[in-house]
Amino acid sequence: MMVLVVGLVVAAGILASPWLVRLYAVGFSATPGKLETTVLMNRIMFPYLLLISLALIVAGVFAFEEVVGQPVVLGSDDVDHFFSVHGISWLRRGPEGPAPTLPR
Repeated sequence: MMVLVVGLVVAAGILASPWLVRLYAVGFSATPGKLETTVLMNRIMFPYLLLISLALIVAGVFAFEEVVGQPVVLGSDDVDHFFSVHGISWLRRGPEGPAPTLPR
């Protein structure tokens, strides 16, 4: 049931991408091609919501059935933390800066 609901949200988001982009990116229509590119990127990224939902449902089922331990569910947080720390550091220093290390 959850997959059906998320699938409908994803399908509606893909179909409504031009209106959604105009709603949250008001000035993009002033630059030629920027609005169309953003709509295309939005349509490409919407299925990510469905794929992540499926992955978390499977991880939850595995954790409930004790097929695998808790690290499967918590592993996505580590990946998000890694990319957010490195992404923020890259934005602050630029691509020339040294690679930051993660505190553990």
